[in-house]
Amino acid sequence: MDVATPIKTIKVRRSRDRYLAKDTLDLMNARDRASGDESHRLRNRVSSLVKRDHLKSNLAKRHPAKNKLKILWDLANNILGKSQASLPASLNVKGTATV
Repeated sequence: MDVATPIKTIKVRRSRDRYLAKDTLDLMNARDRASGDESHRLRNRVSSLVKRDHLKSNLAKRHPAKNKLKILWDLANNILGKSQASLPASLNVKGTATV
């Protein structure tokens, strides 16, 4: 029977994002236990709650950094998914360090 309909697997999350509210985490657990149409409905609800919590978190970080441009730009780049370059500051080519 498992060949025709595989057993439902649930991804175990080891660390939760700090900005998620308790109601969002509870709904995530309910979504993981649900099946069928209920699972799809809860998935959509969880998605909107995660977006809400992320927005609230970013607004909370923005408020104390109102006049600090560096912090605001770091926050904006984080929201947009931009990150620092993954290349090291210098490379070692045949024993010679480059900058």
